[in-house]
Amino acid sequence: MKRIVVVIAFFARIACAHGQYTLIKSADGVLVVSEVPGRTFSVDVPGLQIVPYGLKQANHHVLTADNRLLQIMSAPLGEFHADPNASDNVVLRKQMEYETNYTRVPRSAVKAQPRKLANGRAALLWSFAPGTQLKRQVNLTFRSGSYVIALVGAVDDTHSPADIERFLTRIANSFHAK
Repeated sequence: MKRIVVVIAFFARIACAHGQYTLIKSADGVLVVSEVPGRTFSVDVPGLQIVPYGLKQANHHVLTADNRLLQIMSAPLGEFHADPNASDNVVLRKQMEYETNYTRVPRSAVKAQPRKLANGRAALLWSFAPGTQLKRQVNLTFRSGSYVIALVGAVDDTHSPADIERFLTRIANSFHAK
C-alpha cells in the first residue's frame, strides 16, 4: 500500500511540473490526460510499471509501460496543412506524410494499413525501421475533430510488432475527448 501512495505522489508532482499532461493512477496503469488547449483528451495506458520521461522538455508525452516505449502526441490539422473537410483517412495519410518528411523517412520504407478502432473510428497503423537500435517504430494515428492523436511505440528484442500494435490499439480504444 505504501508503494502505491509513493507512486501516486510521484505522478502528482509530475502533473504539477508539466502543465500539458497529467498522469493519474488507474486500476490497470495510468490515465494520461492532455490539457493542451483545443486538444484535451484522455487515454488509459496499461502497465504495472510506468516511467515518464522528458516531461519538462517535451510538448508531447513519452513514457515506458512495462518496458514498452510509448509517445503520445496530438497535432492540430493546420500543423500539417490538412483540409478540415477531408475524410479521416485522407487527414491521417496527410499527417503520416508530414511526419515521414519531417524525419526524412523514405516513403518506400513506410508500411501503412488503415484500421478501425472499437468505436468505428478510422485509424492508420504505419511503421518503419528508423535505423537506430529500435527494430521498428509503430504509429497508430486517429482523428478527433480538429486534431490528430499519434500513439507511437517501438519494436525491440522483447516486444514484437503484433505486441506493440495490440498495446497501441488498446490505448486508442480508451480515448475520450474532453
